[in-house]
Amino acid sequence: MIKKISILLLLFAVFWSCKEEPKTKSEPQHQTKEEQNFSLVPKNLSAKDFAVCKDEKCPEIRIAYVEVKDGYAQADAINQALKRHLVAIVDANMQMDLNNSDLKKAVAYFIEDFLRFKTEFDAGNIGYELEMEQSLLAETSELISFTTNFYIFTGGAHGYGATNYLNFDRKNGKLLTKEDLFTNLDAFRKYAEEKFRQEYNIGKERPINATGFLFDDNQFKLPQNIGFTEEEVLLLYHPYEAASYAEGSLKLRFQKSQVQQWLAY
Repeated sequence: MIKKISILLLLFAVFWSCKEEPKTKSEPQHQTKEEQNFSLVPKNLSAKDFAVCKDEKCPEIRIAYVEVKDGYAQADAINQALKRHLVAIVDANMQMDLNNSDLKKAVAYFIEDFLRFKTEFDAGNIGYELEMEQSLLAETSELISFTTNFYIFTGGAHGYGATNYLNFDRKNGKLLTKEDLFTNLDAFRKYAEEKFRQEYNIGKERPINATGFLFDDNQFKLPQNIGFTEEEVLLLYHPYEAASYAEGSLKLRFQKSQVQQWLAY
């Protein structure tokens, strides 16, 4: 299980334990005609969409995701990235090396793995579960931010669930990294560490892991998972990224006005 979680964290270079409410899309200012065409179509995928599940008992599958409508200049690039992200969640857990954006194929592998496991181990009572929900988190004149909540169970003591963020440059559709999001990442990291220590009562003179956190090399690090609402910057640490599974996800929230000097978007 720990190996699978480590692979998950490595895969998400930009990112249902703590869930953000999707924002109602507001109309950004000074948009070009192509930018004004940005809108989303809800999509769903479940076990009933697979022929094998008509005759076999399949895992619980509940997937709700979004696609950008044609007419927006960067629709294809963003749609491919959104689907690749969902595939990566399944891939990391199943370790099938699915480096593509074919979501239905990835879920088919998940179902096949379950049926194989059930047959080989005569484990009719062991149920797999796959749940993913992807939605718009925020939209500004420069940035489009999505949230993906997921939960996967493939046997064992417990499943694994978390929330991921994906951020895109509105004008060119580029999937943004931490380095893209901030004009001075090191300065922002120092500010975030100060606030983290205040939040969790860790004195400036004490090691960051003094109260039981699990930062590598006892050095504070920003999470892989950084998201944006229209008013806030969200830092979200997955289970095992900075603390034990029992602690769940850890979140810091900053008003954009507090950190505006370091924001690139």
